[in-house]
Amino acid sequence: MIGVLAANDGTATNPDIQTSAGLMRVTGRNVGNLAFWYTARRLLDEEVTFVPWKTAGKSLPKGLRAFVIPAANFIGTHSNLAPITEIVRELDLPVVIVGLGAQSERDDVIPPVADNVKEFLVEVSARTPFIGVRGEYSAKVCKALGASNVEVLGCPSVLMNPDRKLGETVAARMKELEPTSIAVHAACRKGNLTSVERELVRLVQLKRGSSYIVQRPPELIAAMYRETLNEQDSAYFGEVATFLGMSVDELRAFLLDYGHVPSSVPSWQVYMKRFSCSINTRIHGTMMAFQSGIPSLCVTHDTRTRELAAKLKLPGLEPSQMIEHRYDIKRMFAATKFDPVAFEVNRAEIAARYRALFAELGLKPSSHLESFVRRPA
Repeated sequence: MIGVLAANDGTATNPDIQTSAGLMRVTGRNVGNLAFWYTARRLLDEEVTFVPWKTAGKSLPKGLRAFVIPAANFIGTHSNLAPITEIVRELDLPVVIVGLGAQSERDDVIPPVADNVKEFLVEVSARTPFIGVRGEYSAKVCKALGASNVEVLGCPSVLMNPDRKLGETVAARMKELEPTSIAVHAACRKGNLTSVERELVRLVQLKRGSSYIVQRPPELIAAMYRETLNEQDSAYFGEVATFLGMSVDELRAFLLDYGHVPSSVPSWQVYMKRFSCSINTRIHGTMMAFQSGIPSLCVTHDTRTRELAAKLKLPGLEPSQMIEHRYDIKRMFAATKFDPVAFEVNRAEIAARYRALFAELGLKPSSHLESFVRRPA
């Protein structure tokens, strides 16, 4: 058996999904985490046990052979990795870490981090052939903080859909695109995204049958669940409303009319199939739509979204480019210059590196992973 640092395999279940607080608790406070938890589990043909973040000491499972860490924005000023570092030390097992990322608005800055973040990198780098990071910026940050054995592999979620003609399918649909209903994964409250986020709200309201999918923040999810917000949450909800150019009542009505909150990867994938395309400021929302076979692009607004879109060969535009093409969605997708051949070649290369890593640690790759390494039919 191997341990996996995750709350679940990409499906949040009752009773946790009945409240916004419960859903946030079992998704790491971002529903997008379900995407890479789900895919990481599918890459290995091993029995697994899920290890929550704050498990330690006597609560840790016994007899494990390895510890898998599907990571995300672990490296940044916001991070406290002491609980995970303790788990790594207590288990003292070979480590597989994938998708590790550093968070910053600028590519030329190494974010100041707590000592426990540096300790985490030291501990995991000593227990793995290499740390799988999501992009070149994250690789640079990890090396600056003392972890030199890193390799850029993006996020495992790129291997969610085993169809080796996925890139070709999406490219063909882009070429023939008649934008009707649109899926939007958004609600990133950042100053450089004000125009983009307001435009996404407009597009949802403009196109019949469109949907505004919320991964976070929890205050918006609580409003969609018709929960009573406390004073602090109400204040934040009001700030989001102002950011989006709405009153509080208008935002609440908008969310009830168009909002959707996923709670599992399979249901999320099925939900995506009803839309003609997806335009997003959330990278894993972009990935979920793309992996469901519909044209999807990410407005790349920070190091995380830029490096992942670049490494995974996903369609992406800078905020100014999205605004430039906001009245012509077909031209917006054409501006991404998506290359389906490069996308598939890249996926096969990433899969081969995962397989090599698993082999070095004595772990069995799944048939799902092996399907990417074989030549497509």
